[in-house]
Amino acid sequence: MSRTPGQILAEWLSLLPHGSAWPRQMQSNLAALLMAGAIARAQMEADIEALELEISPQTSTLLLSDYEAVLGPDAYGRDIGALTTAQLQALLFSRWIARGGQSISYYVALGAAMGVTLSIYEPDPAVYGDFVYGDGSVYSDPRIDLFTWVVTLPSPGTDLEPMITANRQPDTQVVFVYVGGTGFGSYDFSSIAFGS
Repeated sequence: MSRTPGQILAEWLSLLPHGSAWPRQMQSNLAALLMAGAIARAQMEADIEALELEISPQTSTLLLSDYEAVLGPDAYGRDIGALTTAQLQALLFSRWIARGGQSISYYVALGAAMGVTLSIYEPDPAVYGDFVYGDGSVYSDPRIDLFTWVVTLPSPGTDLEPMITANRQPDTQVVFVYVGGTGFGSYDFSSIAFGS
């Protein structure tokens, strides 16, 4: 909390040594000399207090454009278009505190940060008979050693689809299923190695 010049001057006068050369009265010449510094100090404290909310893009208004410049354009295009100040603050804050990860819990937390409840199910990969990796059979070909995630979202267009697809592990295929919807979203079964 910033202080007034009078409060700062009173504190400084109380810190002066005792003696006739150091008058502590507010009307003294020494107090008038110190008042110039107290005014500048009060202005500095007020400026710092005004920037208190600018420490994070979540509450920033004055430095919001600076946060945009530092973070750059959003890789997923979520900053394109007319965003309200609150939407821009939420987007920049989510990018400001974002941490990487490729676990299911990371994507669930990412969805929660964006206000979307999602679930990810990873079925066990199918195994045909007994085999040993590298034995030359079709089932040990590294091009078809793929894992599958079934991501259930409330509806299409949550902006999570491109984020999950772009950041998934290279050996993981993602299938998007929408609550109350039909089919598997935009998933193309013919694009995977074991598809038809």
